[in-house]
Amino acid sequence: MSATSGSENSVTIRQLDHSDQQVIDQMFPLLQQLTTTVQPESIAMALDHSGTMVFVATKQSTLVGTGSLCWTACLTGVRVHIEDIVIDRAHRNQGIATRLLTALVDAAQHQLHAKSIDLTSRPDRVAANALYQKLGFVPRDTNVYRYQPTSPQ
Repeated sequence: MSATSGSENSVTIRQLDHSDQQVIDQMFPLLQQLTTTVQPESIAMALDHSGTMVFVATKQSTLVGTGSLCWTACLTGVRVHIEDIVIDRAHRNQGIATRLLTALVDAAQHQLHAKSIDLTSRPDRVAANALYQKLGFVPRDTNVYRYQPTSPQ
C-alpha cells in the first residue's frame, strides 16, 4: 500500500519491511520523540512479528512519521491496536498524521478484517486526541489495566 501526492516534497505512506534499511536506521531517533524507553532491538522485533505491521511516512528518503498495527485473532474476531504514532516535530501540522492514521485504519479494515480498532493516548496529548476523535475514534467506557512484570533476578 502506498499513498503519495504530486509534488517533489510529497509524503509517501507505506508498510515498512526489512529491505528498507535506510528508513529503519532513522526509526530509533524518531521513536525517541515519543518515549525515551524505546530500545533499538524493538524495531527489528516489530518488523519480524507476524502480528505487527509497521507503516512509515517518508519525504523522499527521510522518515517523517510512523505508526503500527498490532493485531490479535481472538475468539470473537480480529482485534487491532494502533500503536506508536509519531510524526517528526519538524513535520507536524502538515496533515501527515491524518494520512498515516487513514492508511492504518484502511489496512486494519481491508487486510485484517478487524472487528475493532483501538488506540490509547495520554490525556495531555490534546492535539492528538482531537485528531483521533475527528477521524471517528470515540472514547471507550472501559478500564485499562497494566501489569508490570518484575525483572528476572
